[in-house]
Amino acid sequence: MSEQDLCVAPAGRHDLDAVASLLARAFAEDVPMRAFFRGEGPVAPERHVEVFRGMLLEGPLASGTVDVVRDSTGGIAAAAVWHARGASWHGVSGLRRLADTLHALACYWRGMGAGGLGHAMVLQRAIDAYAPSAPYWYLKVIGVDPDRRGQGLGGLLLSHRLRMADEDDLPAYLESSSRRTGALYRRHGFVPVRSITPWAGGQPWAMWRERVSLRGDGVIHLA
Repeated sequence: MSEQDLCVAPAGRHDLDAVASLLARAFAEDVPMRAFFRGEGPVAPERHVEVFRGMLLEGPLASGTVDVVRDSTGGIAAAAVWHARGASWHGVSGLRRLADTLHALACYWRGMGAGGLGHAMVLQRAIDAYAPSAPYWYLKVIGVDPDRRGQGLGGLLLSHRLRMADEDDLPAYLESSSRRTGALYRRHGFVPVRSITPWAGGQPWAMWRERVSLRGDGVIHLA
């Protein structure tokens, strides 16, 4: 399938289950992801789906910052979940935010249980401590359908949102969990800045892509 048969567009609320299922398949064997489940062995697919449902409902889906690659049939082949740090619920009413937050908590509960949810929250806070405080685009997660890997879909998603970041003169930040993903991010202008030591499994690094107006001086401007 050629790139002409693909398009990048924001996911809608009707895509919740499809995107969550795709991300669950993409991360089924991911060791760093497994750390959120207390380092267990293989995690039941439905538990992964619930966790990704919760992630999508925590603001990105309602705010229009979940990008998907659709093929000519309308199917979703890849997805990227972004947060605009400082404006995670941009344009979302208070009532919708409350409803989605409660729905997200229920999803996390079903996916992890009470004890597992507490463990995941502690780990997430430890990871978040490595993040800068200034506004930036944050790539929470990006995943490609296992049957569509090697087709450049991850790069297509990155280019789409990073082009928007450049237009707004905003930096971007992410956590890379492996050498393979780190190499992809480097090709799109990210540089590793900190090793994330509390995160078990893989080779997690905090990575930063400088805003356009500061990119030429060779200095990393982390706030």
